[in-house]
Amino acid sequence: MSQPLVKRDNLSDEINLRELALLLWGGRGLAALVAGMCTLAAVMYAFLAPELFRSEALVEPQEPAEDRGGLGSALGQLGSLAEIAGLNVNDGAGRAVALATLKSRTVIEAFVRDEGLMQRIYESRWDPARNEWKGDPADAPTLWEAHKTFVDELLKVSEDSSSGLVTVAIKWKDPEEARHWVQELIARTNQHLKARAIEESDRNLAYLQAQLGSIGQLELRQSLYSLVEVELKKAMLAKGSEEFALKTIDPAVVPMERESPKRAMIIALGLIAGLLAGGICVFVRHEWRNGAT
Repeated sequence: MSQPLVKRDNLSDEINLRELALLLWGGRGLAALVAGMCTLAAVMYAFLAPELFRSEALVEPQEPAEDRGGLGSALGQLGSLAEIAGLNVNDGAGRAVALATLKSRTVIEAFVRDEGLMQRIYESRWDPARNEWKGDPADAPTLWEAHKTFVDELLKVSEDSSSGLVTVAIKWKDPEEARHWVQELIARTNQHLKARAIEESDRNLAYLQAQLGSIGQLELRQSLYSLVEVELKKAMLAKGSEEFALKTIDPAVVPMERESPKRAMIIALGLIAGLLAGGICVFVRHEWRNGAT
């Protein structure tokens, strides 16, 4: 009893597929037109969109100075005394601080200003003939806006959880500038944190030396001398290290191939979308004609 039903179902599916094929074949002109238009739009976008290049460097965030050079144990013993004395024995150059500084407003705004990048980042809003911003001067881009654009659109910082290494990348239309920007941001981050660590140590040393001149208790003076020694070692480590916070493992190079647009993929997706849109248009026209009759 069930065998005839299966045959009727299969026959119905075969008829439906044949009707579908005939419908598409009958509307092949419309489908081809829509597919061609979508593909043409994809081709135009693929070749007119600005080319972007990605330059990247692999870096290793360094441990704080107090964890290097055998200072960790000394600070562990003298930490309470340093807190009583009101000293900040942590130079703040750890992993999280280094990566936050790399993307900080302090570093990026200074970089954009010193390199004169406002007109490069907002090229469409700059009038080179008149040497001024287009439109209302009140709407001119600011350093605050430039920092947001730089972090959100140009700079990419990604961490490898297994190795602990960090990739610093810039995506930009000029490959030479992309490489330079990566190197410069890493160098500025190191310089900023190095200068801050040296300044902190100098301030601590000045305070400790002043206390040594006013304290007569021998045991306390010996403890203060130990703190002075720690601060001197921290300052020495900072002054002797160019890559104070971020050590470059693989430096940035000029990219030889563009990152985007991926033209072949864009054109292929445009063709596929066009074929689907063409088929939908054929069905819509068919249903409209049937509803009108």
